[in-house]
Order: sequence, then C-alpha cells, then structure tokens
Amino acid sequence: DAVCARWSVPVVLVNNAGVDQPPDSGGNRSRIEQLPLEQFRRMVEVNLLGTFQVIQVFGARMVAEGRGSIINIGSLYASVSPDPHFYAHLAGNAPFIKAPAYGASKAGVVNLSKFFATHWAGAGIRVNTLHPNAVFDTGLWTEEVLAQRARHYGMTVEQYKTRNVLKVEVTSRDVAELAAEMCGPLFARTTGAHSIARLPANRVTSVSTIWLGFDALISLPHTCSAFALPLPPFAPLPFPGPGVPAPGPGVS
Repeated sequence: DAVCARWSVPVVLVNNAGVDQPPDSGGNRSRIEQLPLEQFRRMVEVNLLGTFQVIQVFGARMVAEGRGSIINIGSLYASVSPDPHFYAHLAGNAPFIKAPAYGASKAGVVNLSKFFATHWAGAGIRVNTLHPNAVFDTGLWTEEVLAQRARHYGMTVEQYKTRNVLKVEVTSRDVAELAAEMCGPLFARTTGAHSIARLPANRVTSVSTIWLGFDALISLPHTCSAFALPLPPFAPLPFPGPGVPAPGPGVS
C-alpha cells in the first residue's frame, strides 16, 4: 500500500533478492551428507518462497490494473548441477560444496514463473525468467577469490572473467539492461520464457542453454523453453515465419 500510495501501482517487478553460498574461507563447511537442514531451508525460503510472496503482493495489483511485467532472476544452476571439480582447489576443513538448495530453489523459480505466466496471461501480465551466469562485479566475487580461481585455471583475472564463447565480460549492468528490455515492447509478446545472460564456454554445443525457444516467440508458456533438436553445425533454428509451422505443446 505504501509503495502504491507513493509511486502508484507498479507495472514492472524484478525479483532479484536471493542468497547463495559463495566460496568461503574454508573454516565452516559440511560434507553433503551432513549439510544442516536449516541452511537448506533458509535458502529455499528466501529464493523461492520470498519470490512467491513478492509476486503475490505486487502481481495482484498488476492484475487489477490489467498490465504488468514480472522478471524473476534465476540461475544457470536452475538446469545444471555445479561441477565439484571447479572448487577442488579451495582449501578448507572439508571440500567446498555449492549449496544444493541454490539450484533447487532457482529451478523452483523457473516453474513458478511458468505458473504465473499461464494463470495471469489473460490479465495482460507477462512473467519471464532471466538467468545470469558468472557476473563478477558483485560482492560475491572479491579480488582474492577471483585471483585464486584464475590461478587455478592458469589464467589472468581478465581471461577468467571472459571465459565464455563470446570472450566478453558480462556485468551487472548488462543483466539489468536485459531485464529492462524484457519489460519493454521488444518482448511484449513473450511470457513464460527464459533468457540467459551468458553462454558458458563448456556448453557451446547445447542449444538448450540459450533458453529462448518457441514459447518466447509465440507466447505459449506450456511449450518448450529449451529447444534441443539435433541440428547440423551452424544450422539456423526454424523459428516460426512464412511457411514454418509453430510447434505444438508436445515439442521438446
């Protein structure tokens, strides 16, 4: 009520709040079979339940207005598992484990987005997910951690920051600009879709990593968002257009 009274009913919502477990000093770790339940629960409550509650509160106002765009921030780990070998070089009282609740909660956010995209489409509300990956200009990545990771891979810090197929660094501003674009007219016919802010170097062969399939073009959140047909090298995706039929709900 206070937000609406001061700024009127919001038409854009970006759900960015979340918690993660960054590489730490190594003194307070648990093996996966001994991971405290409270640690798992807290991450799910913030990342998933918190996202749900914010959508409820602000989304209800958007529905009453008949317009609005919601962007939920996901993660690459919503669809893939962290590789423990990435962290094997980190010293500590136990091996560092990327929190299992992080990917699980972000996968929940993906489905939550599709749920609201389906149920609120008739009210003119669009709900999409943006998946940042390896964004280094945040508080999670200290100079010490970056230098340590770069050394492990035999790289400079700059090389490590650009370890992706485009060889460019993705910044928090890049993510913010994409989120803003997804709320604008270019994505006005897009709902229930995923967009990734970086193509990882080790996933170049997976078309599904792009996470922008037919549902992003024809606004059918119940169709696939990961388009993984076997394609020859450099073959263009058969996006809907003249003479190209749109896929049905069973495409995967």
